[in-house]
Amino acid sequence: MTSNVALSGLETTFGIDILKSVGSQESYVFSPISLLFALALLGKEDFNSTVADKYSEYGFHDPDVYKYLKNDLGDILVRGDSGVNDARRNLGNETRILFNQAWESKLPLKRSGVFYSSDKKLKQIIYLKNEKKVLLGIDDVFQMISIRYSERNLNFVVLLPRQTFGLQKALKKLTKSRLEKLLHDATVELVHVMIPKLDILQMVINSKQLGLQAPIKTSLKYKHSPCVVSDMLYRPDNREPYFFKADHPFIFAVLRKGRPVYFGVYS
Repeated sequence: MTSNVALSGLETTFGIDILKSVGSQESYVFSPISLLFALALLGKEDFNSTVADKYSEYGFHDPDVYKYLKNDLGDILVRGDSGVNDARRNLGNETRILFNQAWESKLPLKRSGVFYSSDKKLKQIIYLKNEKKVLLGIDDVFQMISIRYSERNLNFVVLLPRQTFGLQKALKKLTKSRLEKLLHDATVELVHVMIPKLDILQMVINSKQLGLQAPIKTSLKYKHSPCVVSDMLYRPDNREPYFFKADHPFIFAVLRKGRPVYFGVYS
């Protein structure tokens, strides 16, 4: 079976399709690149139907997907990880990409508050907050912020539906082109940011139960290169901060130069 999906940018399309298939009833995180790497290397037999069927729909040959992941992800490196600390594989110009909440240093303040969960119940949670300049993008479906990590190589992105209980509907409208346009059109704004403190351990547990963890360990890294800050649109400073409070279910991602290394849902 073939589809109109292009091999270029497959990690984004696949990640969004998995989000749509799994839905938003619980919080989880996964790496579309790691899943694709394991699928291309091992085949579909070790995966549940949600992941395997979506991969099959594209109609690509495994060797082509493997070659794309190894050669065409820019400076992102994906490898099998034996778990052995082999110095020959830990080059000085490479940094491992972990889902470790490194963006928290940009939001040093904490505050308790109400979150409207996916089952439309209220719960008290801890929010991370700060008032700072971040990339802000808005369209008819999402409000988006992008927080740059300290080393300027990764961005933590939150896609918050404009409708409070609208994540499931918003997911249906999320596409690769919509995400790219939000990122392209985003401007640097002074924003009062409030996002929930994520429970990474519980997200990983949920992901395993949902079959979203690859059956083999993978290593995701990026190569160091001279820091070049891309041109960004700046708004004048003489305006009130934009208020961005992620108090209802949302999508998040960790991006490396626009490529999703991790996708997830907080609900």
